Amino acid sequence: MATATDPPIAPGATGTERPREATALLLCARPRLDPAQAAHLHGLLAPPATDWPWFLHHAARNALTPLLARHLDGIDAIPRDVAERLASDTRRLSARTLPLTAALRKALAALDAASIPALPYKGPWLAERLYGDLGARPYRDADLIVRPDDRERALAVLKENGFPLVIEDNATPSAYNAKVQAIPGRPERLEIHWAIASPRQAVSLPVDWLFEGTAPTTALGGATVLAPRQSPSLEAEVLALCIHGERHAWHRIIWVADIAALLARGEIDGARLLAMAEERGLRRMTALPMALAERLLGAVPDNPALRSQAFHPWPKRQLDWIVAYIGRYWFHEHPHRGRWSSWRFHLGQREGAGRRRWILANLRGA
Repeated sequence: MATATDPPIAPGATGTERPREATALLLCARPRLDPAQAAHLHGLLAPPATDWPWFLHHAARNALTPLLARHLDGIDAIPRDVAERLASDTRRLSARTLPLTAALRKALAALDAASIPALPYKGPWLAERLYGDLGARPYRDADLIVRPDDRERALAVLKENGFPLVIEDNATPSAYNAKVQAIPGRPERLEIHWAIASPRQAVSLPVDWLFEGTAPTTALGGATVLAPRQSPSLEAEVLALCIHGERHAWHRIIWVADIAALLARGEIDGARLLAMAEERGLRRMTALPMALAERLLGAVPDNPALRSQAFHPWPKRQLDWIVAYIGRYWFHEHPHRGRWSSWRFHLGQREGAGRRRWILANLRGA
C-alpha cells in the first residue's frame, strides 16, 4: 500500500485545535509504521509542546490505546508517566477483552458442535487478523454471525451452554441481532447477528455472501473457527464493516483504520467488491471509509481498483464537510450535532430516491 509519510491532515480539516497531536494520533492508526513514519511520529511528539492528556484521552476514545503503546514503545522523548499510563491502560484493556475472546471461542465451539455455522465478526477477529495481537484492538463486545434460518436454534444452543439472552430494560426485540451474557457477573456481551444492517439503515447485505468462501481457520488464540478466506466472503466482510461504520457515523478512528488495513492485505478483489457494492446500492457507503483512509490516514492502496474514486468520486466540498462532521467525534470532547446534520450525513450515503424517501420517513417518525 502506498502511504504518505504522515497523514495529509490540515489543522482545520477536522476542526481540531491540536493539529500536531491529531496528526500523531492518525499516524498511529495502522498495524505498523515504516521508518519514515516512525521518524515523523517522533518529531511530532518531541517535548515540550505535546499535550499528553489530550493525546491519551482521544486515543482511548478512538480505540487506539494499544496501538499507541506499540508505536511509542522505546521512544526516549515519551515522559515516564505517559509510558507507565499507556502500559497500565493496555493491561487493563487486555484483562477485559481476553476473557471476552475466550467466551467467543466457547460460543463458536458450542455452535459448531450443534452443526450451526457461525462466523467471528469485528472485535477480536479483526484485532488478531489485522494487528497481529488479540490485545491490539479494544472491543466492548464480541460478535458472531449466523444464518437467519439458524437464529432460534443458535440462541437455544447458546443458552444451554451458559450464554443466556439479555433483555435490556425498555428495549424492543431487535430485528437483526441479539445479545447474550458473555461472562457471568460482568457487563460484556456476545452479539449474535442474523442480519448485517438495522432496518432503519435501509440497506441490506445477504448473510450468505459472508459464508461463501469461508474455511476452517486457526484464530482467536489458537481455536479452529470458520472464517472468510476466499471471495466473496472477503469482499462481503468489507461491505459489512462499511455498513457498521456508517451506522455509527464512523465516530472511531479504529473503524477507518480497519478498512485501510483490510485493503492493504492484498486479499480483496476490487472488481468483485465493486460489483457486490453496486448490486446492493453500497458504492457510496463503501467509498467513504476508503476516502477517509486516503485523506486522513494517508493510506492509498497500490491497486487503483480499491481506491475511493473507483467506487464513488466524492466532490471535494462534500468530502470536506464529511471530514469536519466526523472530526467532531474524533477530536472534540462534546460534539454537538443537529438532526439535520445527521440526516445530511446518512442520506449522503444512500443511493436512489426511494431509499432517501424511506430514510426520511423513518427518521421523521423516530
